[in-house]
Amino acid sequence: MTTPNVNLTQRHSDFIQRVIAEGGDASASEVVREALRLLEQQQEENRLKLQRLREAIRMGIDQMERREFTEMPLDDVEDYLDGFMWKSDSSAA
Repeated sequence: MTTPNVNLTQRHSDFIQRVIAEGGDASASEVVREALRLLEQQQEENRLKLQRLREAIRMGIDQMERREFTEMPLDDVEDYLDGFMWKSDSSAA
């Protein structure tokens, strides 16, 4: 296993020590590995969200080009999009 040297701020060092003291992890290495796992997970989730967003944009552009859309007052667009986003989030789970 590779052992890179990492410089931490005092805040991060204190956080690691607090996690260990509270019994969250047994060592600084475990804390850092868990943090990296969470970062990887977050980046993958963001990648998938961006992919879904690009697909939705492409679908919307295609529908506009085919004139398959419903006009609505600008005031209603935000409410519509909020509802659309909730549907997309729940279907991705």
